[in-house]
Amino acid sequence: MNTVTQSKDMHIRKRVVVLLSCLLAFVAGHAQTYNKNDTLKFDLDFDQKPDLVIFDRTKDVIICKLSTKKFVPIKTLELAFEEPQSGIRRNSNGFTYFVPHMRSGYHCDFTYNKVEKKIQLTTMDRYEFGPANNSGSGESSVNLLTHHYEGNWNYYDMEIEELVKLPTIKRKMVLTTTYLENFTNDIAYKYANHCAALFETAKQKYVDAAELRRFTIDSLVTYRTYNDALGTNRLTVKVINPCNADSSIFDGALTQIAVTLKNTRGISYTYRHPDSQMSLIDFRKDEIVLRDFNGKKAVFIPFYYCGGYETYDRKVSYIILYNNKSYSYHLDYYCKGTQDCSPVKSFEAQFKDLPPTVRSYFVKFLTNKHKLRASFHQEE
Repeated sequence: MNTVTQSKDMHIRKRVVVLLSCLLAFVAGHAQTYNKNDTLKFDLDFDQKPDLVIFDRTKDVIICKLSTKKFVPIKTLELAFEEPQSGIRRNSNGFTYFVPHMRSGYHCDFTYNKVEKKIQLTTMDRYEFGPANNSGSGESSVNLLTHHYEGNWNYYDMEIEELVKLPTIKRKMVLTTTYLENFTNDIAYKYANHCAALFETAKQKYVDAAELRRFTIDSLVTYRTYNDALGTNRLTVKVINPCNADSSIFDGALTQIAVTLKNTRGISYTYRHPDSQMSLIDFRKDEIVLRDFNGKKAVFIPFYYCGGYETYDRKVSYIILYNNKSYSYHLDYYCKGTQDCSPVKSFEAQFKDLPPTVRSYFVKFLTNKHKLRASFHQEE
């Protein structure tokens, strides 16, 4: 055998060795995808015969073979194979598909529906550890049969530098009825998005309440009691973080006025000034006016603003309570001098929702009350 022939033979042998190595590696890798942790053998469809549940990592699907279906494969749609640690495990009613991330994760529980004779997604739960301060950490669950959602979440309050447990969230959450054959990770993502929105709402409610608590020490509260055709009426007006002329504070993070009227029915109204960083509410309790209309009293509650604002020279707001309804108006005035102030918009256009007798009185009342620049209680 010459040298050329020997060289060709050696080359062919090398290629065969490489191909065999690749084939063995593929077979070994394929065999690993069907290890015991990815295969469950138990009675899923309640016929006293073992069934198979397989997590196929090569095709990213979960496959079920039920004895009642003659072991014909039933499989999910393709899953988003997000984490190598994802897998399946048995639970008391069926099996769980679990997906753990670095600081979060979720579980999807499947059981056999005897009526539909299908494998159904029945519950999901998820958890979060949050960032370093654990804000947003917690857990939640949703039952897809009863549509009951429950979440327990935490929020890190930067003001007090503490992790605060928010009140348990209990809501109705309706998600699409899902069986194994139409299951994808999309329903878990949809659940997570709804869950995040509920957390944000609960967090904002806590932040608002905490902010109000911080301002409660700076508040004015006024009470009035009167009788009319509706019986005994108890009026409460509470102003959070009002103007404080003594300390020359004319702006802040929040200012609001809340009015409550209690009688046989009762009403309440709250106005939070959106421009508190420019001006705070200036409330004068002695300017509250009660006026009788056909046996029922209307309450006119004016409030002003200290500090500057950009639109017009002067501004006043009124809350009106009449016949267990509330009305609110924010009125801009232009003043040419100290004694010549007029509304920027016509009263008739602004007060269309008021009952005619109350509207007629209110127009005359404003015309007489706010002629002078000084009537708006703003310093030059």
